[in-house]
Formats: sequence, C-alpha cells, structure tokens
Amino acid sequence: SALCVVAQKADFHFYTVADGMPQNGTYRIGQDQQGFIWLNHGGYLSRFDGSQFKAYTNSTHPAFKQYWELGMNFVIDRAQLYFTQ
Repeated sequence: SALCVVAQKADFHFYTVADGMPQNGTYRIGQDQQGFIWLNHGGYLSRFDGSQFKAYTNSTHPAFKQYWELGMNFVIDRAQLYFTQ
C-alpha cells in the first residue's frame, strides 16, 4: 500500500510599525463578523481591514482608556466589541 501526502505552502506576512501598526507588540487578537481584525497593543487598540490599520488611542478615544491596559481581554459578538476582565 502507498501513502500520498500533499501539503500546502502557507504564506505569512509579519506586520510592523512600518506597515502602520501603532507598535510591534500585540497582546490580544480577535476578528469580528465583518472580517476586521482587532488587536490590543497594551495602550492602543487597532483595527486591520486586510490592507491598513486604524489606531484607537487614549488621546483619540479617552473613554476607553481604562480598557487598554496590558492584557485586557475583549470579546467580539456580532458587530460589537466588548471589553472583559
């Protein structure tokens, strides 16, 4: 008997501040139903649409400041982003 194994090559792209990320480190990652990728950078929150990052910071969204501490979890349900402890 013979065993045939076929593997696909996975392509990876590593994003950095040169690509528009607010900072290189990321603590939490999630994806919403619209396909946006959300990243917690510990002090910054960003949304990635597949080509560019939109940053949300303490200065642009001060009401969220308490949630952007290092390691803060978030949950995405439908189109809503919820912060949890």
